[in-house]
Amino acid sequence: EQAKFFLELVQQENTAIPLCRSFTMTTDTFNIPTVSSGNTAYWVSENTEITSSDLATGQVQLSAKKVAAITQVSTELLEDSNPEIAQVINEQLAKDVAIKVDQELYNGGTTGYTTSGIKGFRDRTTYTDINAVNGSSGEISVDLILQAKKAIKEDNFMQGGTHMIINPALEYKLMNLVDSNNRPLFSAMDTDNPLYSTGVIGKVLGLTVVTSNAIPTDGSNNTD
Repeated sequence: EQAKFFLELVQQENTAIPLCRSFTMTTDTFNIPTVSSGNTAYWVSENTEITSSDLATGQVQLSAKKVAAITQVSTELLEDSNPEIAQVINEQLAKDVAIKVDQELYNGGTTGYTTSGIKGFRDRTTYTDINAVNGSSGEISVDLILQAKKAIKEDNFMQGGTHMIINPALEYKLMNLVDSNNRPLFSAMDTDNPLYSTGVIGKVLGLTVVTSNAIPTDGSNNTD
């Protein structure tokens, strides 16, 4: 029961997991079928044999990984605290684990289980390259956002992206974006909205904006 409660806390504090497709694993490994190249379609005349083309398939193997945090408190603190310090510690540990998961999923790391994270997919030779639009010094502009949406469409995702993840320190830059008539482009989300607690702060140019401290403030190595 406590493990389930802690997992729920981590998921509430995490911003990357809701953006990913989730799979229930019943063992330590899980194989996901993939398509590395599709079929070829042809225009054919009446009563003409259709040219055959082969679908190339593969698989990606998921391996269960463990992330953990631990802290020590005195018996006196546990016995004397009101409200119970155990709940406070539980919530803080959940936040710490959630941030670690965010950092790994977004950025990868040499000491973690992914070396590239989402931002490094463009470097993987086994996947179609993802076009990158980089903003130096934490730069955010209408032009860069539109470039990113265009790059995503060129990778055959016609919607042009669904989310934009930024560091909270850069939120003010989105609020300063205006159109040619000096009207704000950023639409802030009501703080009473349940999504606000998951890191969603609003929308800009059709993208849902999520804030995470796992994203660098200088724009280095960010991909869209």
